[in-house]
Amino acid sequence: MRKSFFLPVIAFTIVLFTNCTTPKALVINVQKPAEVMLSGNINNVIITNNLVTQPEFIGQTTQKYKGKGKPDLEEVTVSTDSLGIILSESVYDKLISLNHFKEVSIYDQPLREDLSYLETRPIDSLTAKEVCNISNSDAIISLDRFLVQSNLKEDVDDIGTRAKILDLKMSAAFSIYSKEGVQISPSLSMSDSIYWTELYYNNHLVSEDTLPGREESLKIAAEYMGEKIATALVPYWKEEVRQYFNECKDAIKLTESEKWDEARQIWETAYNTEIKDKRKARLASNIALSYELTDNLVEAIKWITLASDLFEKSAQTSIDMQNYEWAKEYKSELLQRFNEFKMLDKYKPSQD
Repeated sequence: MRKSFFLPVIAFTIVLFTNCTTPKALVINVQKPAEVMLSGNINNVIITNNLVTQPEFIGQTTQKYKGKGKPDLEEVTVSTDSLGIILSESVYDKLISLNHFKEVSIYDQPLREDLSYLETRPIDSLTAKEVCNISNSDAIISLDRFLVQSNLKEDVDDIGTRAKILDLKMSAAFSIYSKEGVQISPSLSMSDSIYWTELYYNNHLVSEDTLPGREESLKIAAEYMGEKIATALVPYWKEEVRQYFNECKDAIKLTESEKWDEARQIWETAYNTEIKDKRKARLASNIALSYELTDNLVEAIKWITLASDLFEKSAQTSIDMQNYEWAKEYKSELLQRFNEFKMLDKYKPSQD
């Protein structure tokens, strides 16, 4: 049993060094909605293997040169039997580590017995209901297809350096079913690639890394794609840069210990007594940031709008115009965050 929990949508990481004549920069971690948003009533999920593993003699090649001209591709056989299992377990392990859903499980029986590894086939409604019922799951994450191609080649330059390169390209498809047996998302596809390089000079290995075996490389590809599928189903964190102006020494000292509410009080007092538009704009933008960092996006948008208008009104130099353009961009980011904030709240799993 894994209980889910929710962190604030912003985490602070580091304040970058800057001098007193330029804005200070702050790197923050902002929570973003999942690429695939699932309903907030989905707390327990089960992963099913609804794919056909590609044949071991398909998609794996070694590139060989025979004199000058185009290289020949020699097909090789690599075991693929375990790739579906590895993909399922990787999705499971990653979802558990992300701690988003209350409970995650794996259906231990494959759902397909055909040989059409290129096709995706939906789970019939009765089967989907049965799987959810016996596992007490709210939804199925159906792994519908996994394909991987690998190619091993060598490149040699004029000074005797030789490189062995193992290049993998993989793709996967998955879909989501409700406990009522309804497919609630279309089959979703994603692709990626991995490669390894092994360097030699005069036939002596000079690189620290070596190539994995061909079978091992396919397993790594399945693990990687499983993690990627799981990550797409869960909100994630992204680093973004913010800036604030070196206004009011007492307020700046408070920001160093992340006391943004207290700093805002000082900036608001200064804003209400200031008569110069440029300084009012800088103070307003600081106030906007303080509201964002305390999760009050409505007030943050209000204050950055004031700052943007004041920057535009007082712009006389190139620096003024840069501040105006920055304020407009920051406002756009806050509006986007406001919409994302609502999505995060709407789709988060319930705490029951």
